[in-house]
Amino acid sequence: MIWLPKYSPELNLIEELWGYLKRAALNNSFYGDMVSLEAAVDDAFRELQQHPETALSLAYKTSKNLRKSV
Repeated sequence: MIWLPKYSPELNLIEELWGYLKRAALNNSFYGDMVSLEAAVDDAFRELQQHPETALSLAYKTSKNLRKSV
């Protein structure tokens, strides 16, 4: 068992995914309705599926940070 600090977003895989999503679809964009926002998020995830190396790099970054904290 590895005890993590109370606040450690760099060690949480979902935080890396949210960061990617913000950079890929949400930064500097205004969506006038939920349909447009959902379409942008779907496109970002579809792009991520087309390039699995990006998802792997997000996971690798987190595991590398985890090794540093131990």
